[in-house]
Amino acid sequence: DFLSLKNYANISDMPNTIARCVWEFTSKHNITLKTDISEPLLREHDSFLMETIYATKEPPSRIQVFNRCRIYLNVLTVAEICNGEGTQIRPSLLQGTKRISNFRNIKWPNQGKPIQSEWKIWETMLRQYFCFNACELRNPLGKWNIPSTPSWWYFPNEDALYYGLISDKLCQRWTPSSYRRQKRSTTYQPSRSFQLPSDLKFAVCESQGNSIIFHGSAPVTL
Repeated sequence: DFLSLKNYANISDMPNTIARCVWEFTSKHNITLKTDISEPLLREHDSFLMETIYATKEPPSRIQVFNRCRIYLNVLTVAEICNGEGTQIRPSLLQGTKRISNFRNIKWPNQGKPIQSEWKIWETMLRQYFCFNACELRNPLGKWNIPSTPSWWYFPNEDALYYGLISDKLCQRWTPSSYRRQKRSTTYQPSRSFQLPSDLKFAVCESQGNSIIFHGSAPVTL
């Protein structure tokens, strides 16, 4: 975790938060803190964005810009910026559009919205180090790990979305007439509760106002 980092060039990319102050104090006084804080990778072949970026020869100033954009969007790994199939980066995230998704239960630092020129750096670095042919991932992702937080699920037999924990007995359901795929806008109303079916796929969805945007799905590793 970041408390064990020895490279100040890495930790200096963090915003000026309590976490950074704790790191600076413990490093200065040679104090070791043991924690059980960890964030898992979300699916097969997933990776942490900043680990890839730190391995590049980008100057610190561009790495800091990339990290500010990442924190503003509240994402840690490649899986969180991709479509459900794990083949492409979602265009809205390339352009810095922040939408509500729920991959992790994290209280993020308060990061102001980066300016347009900084989003251009974010987009350029994503395309350069993670993609080929526009938004296509160099290393497509595989099955999802079972999430520990309420999530979106896609049931192909009904062409319907469900929301909840996979262990829940009852979940709310949205049908094709009550959610939208990509840019076809349709508002939804939450349905009554239904029993969660088997043969579900993990769905990547974003909330936008009174609409749900569905970005595809993939199987879960059981």
